[in-house]
Amino acid sequence: MMALLLGRVDEHLEFDTAQQREYLDVYHHPTGFADGEYRFRDDSRNQWCSWEAVPGRRIAALTEFLQQAGFMPHATHDGVFGYVTQAAVRLFQEYVRTTEQGHYPPDGASLWPDGMVGPLTESHIARWRRAGLRCRWGEPVGTTADYNRWMDWLARIVTRYRAAPGHQLRVVSTLSERGDTLLPDDWSFEADEPQLIGLRVHDQQPLRAADRRDPDDLFVLLLDGRTYYFRGSVDANPASRREAYLIEGQHRFRFNWHNIGPGRRQRIYKAARPATKGVIVARDVHGHNALTDDNLFDGIDPRPNPTINIHWNGLGLSNWSAGCQVISGSSYCNDLGEWIDCSAYTARNDGERGQRRQPDGPRLTMGAYTVLSDLLLCYTPPDLGGEKPTFRYTLLHSKLLERVPGLSLAQLPFLQDGML
Repeated sequence: MMALLLGRVDEHLEFDTAQQREYLDVYHHPTGFADGEYRFRDDSRNQWCSWEAVPGRRIAALTEFLQQAGFMPHATHDGVFGYVTQAAVRLFQEYVRTTEQGHYPPDGASLWPDGMVGPLTESHIARWRRAGLRCRWGEPVGTTADYNRWMDWLARIVTRYRAAPGHQLRVVSTLSERGDTLLPDDWSFEADEPQLIGLRVHDQQPLRAADRRDPDDLFVLLLDGRTYYFRGSVDANPASRREAYLIEGQHRFRFNWHNIGPGRRQRIYKAARPATKGVIVARDVHGHNALTDDNLFDGIDPRPNPTINIHWNGLGLSNWSAGCQVISGSSYCNDLGEWIDCSAYTARNDGERGQRRQPDGPRLTMGAYTVLSDLLLCYTPPDLGGEKPTFRYTLLHSKLLERVPGLSLAQLPFLQDGML
């Protein structure tokens, strides 16, 4: 039986070129996906995938299962194995991998989150169907204590910034174009919207130009009453040019792509980009190789920057950032506070994506970063028709933990475990 994977469709469906264009334009970008390129981009296998029919209505049945099991709440059951279906399959595989080790077959075969529905994944789906199982992510949880701590603290942050926005945001308020960077009056932390928080930790430590900044910052995903923690970096590596630093505050991002461009076709993978015209950055105009107070006062760009993405940085051994927000693939802390190691199936770089370290080993993907992007893609409520899902990303400094009551460094699992 044919495996189910990205780009395959139920056999009764017929998509002409115009319909393929309409379907993929919601997710593709006009620069990286040139006119006439209406295939899917599989970032797990690092391949381009053509539309391909499979017998029966297996894909519609798959999405019905994924919705019933809680992994794909906004499914449309259109019979297309698209990007959201792939994300939901990977979340199912990761959920089984991390919560149901006792259900692996006698031969010890492990389930890895590669987004492909082959015989092993099919066997787990059949087991879930028979038992009527549903994942905890799809169940209403109310809110966890950790989630409430974050939301209460963020409400205090909004009050603080609205009363005293600080130099960065006062400059932003004078700009004729702010793009996707929001002023405090427009900040929102609604419980029914996914919230991604970046916590800047060591940005003001100058480095030599030959050094690389460590991925020692923290990302927190607040989603459906739960919290998830990821490692990464919010700051740029030192460079001879005027490297960019995203200013603190709230910004609007959309599901999109990184490494887009005609010359990077084999490196494209899903990421988040500014939702419209870009975000406001401060540049290293003084050559400090750090986001110093002098750069904050003198280096804020007058126009939005559309190239500041939220993307992957391999196993987290290096920053990889010229100004983007980067997230490590090596590990994450799940909504139960459990430390999850993804290093066995995480590629170290673009060249390894889709490969295997051993012939019988897992297909290498972006690991924990893919878990984050898949959670956002599957659980973000759909926007207006024809628009990419949008979420809010708020970048703050860890020093606020000392100045605004409600959270402390000791409550953050990555800091507790010495990871930052």
